[in-house]
Amino acid sequence: MTVETAIACTLCDSPKTVVIRTGVRDNPAELVRVCNSCGYLFLEPPSYDLRTFYREEYRKTYSNTPGTVLAPQQHFDMMKPLAALTIEAVKELIPKGAKILEIGCSSGFLLDALREDYEVCGNEWNPEDAAFVRDTLKIPCSEEPLEDAYPGQTFSAIIALQVLEHIPRPLEWLRLLKSRLIGGGWLYLEVPNSDDALASVYRLPEFQERWFRKSHLGYFNMHNLAGALSVVGFEAQIRQRQRYSLGNHLWWQFIREPMPDAQKAQSVFQPVPKEHPASYVLNRWFTRIDREYRGLLDGLKACDTLIAAGRKREI
Repeated sequence: MTVETAIACTLCDSPKTVVIRTGVRDNPAELVRVCNSCGYLFLEPPSYDLRTFYREEYRKTYSNTPGTVLAPQQHFDMMKPLAALTIEAVKELIPKGAKILEIGCSSGFLLDALREDYEVCGNEWNPEDAAFVRDTLKIPCSEEPLEDAYPGQTFSAIIALQVLEHIPRPLEWLRLLKSRLIGGGWLYLEVPNSDDALASVYRLPEFQERWFRKSHLGYFNMHNLAGALSVVGFEAQIRQRQRYSLGNHLWWQFIREPMPDAQKAQSVFQPVPKEHPASYVLNRWFTRIDREYRGLLDGLKACDTLIAAGRKREI
């Protein structure tokens, strides 16, 4: 009989953790635990070097287009139209002219959209993406660990989209981010929501088998994300966003696999071809239903994405 080794929560350090699942994408033996003190879901910290993994392996395994490894230009073209709501949120939060660092900037689609109003620079471990940001977009991009990137510099704002869930010790990392911010500086985060409807409401086994993955070391909900930011010294507001559409959720219900096109998966569900005479009426109805569905998930606290806007308390 296998005896499971108890380990403390990697977020709050509580010993009150239990195994809730065996098996994640790419590793059927990986254990998923939940902390009964803070509700954080987490994997055991990895034994491999994270920077090497993200430089050499990550892009080969994980893609916004399942089964396809996208070149930086392809990824940029696909993701920039999907960043509109993030761009709007950042511009509402951060005054023009601010100096912004994006960690895990990928192909630079967000930085490219922000650079007209801000001084921007990136940090990205994947060498192909980092080179694309520097050489094609002409935006500064460091490949160093955050401790060594842009030595001696601080920033008015730091952005990290879908990054915190990859960090083995979140509080330590958040403290590092705080040290790179000016007094009163802003932190903007987007992370997956552990209460995502496909995992927590519909509980689709096929979705859970893909959603829990080797690279996602922790899963936040609204409460423990707010608590983590408060503990390290940020005044934070947490809200939700449903990025994926009703059409995507119906696809999962019937097809039981991810949609192959990330833009279609997140776009408003409009199934009637535009040239059809009924398209205006029916697609307006589908648009309204899609909007209502996303609103329902927001009310249930079951959206797929959490957004945290935190301000460093020290002025």
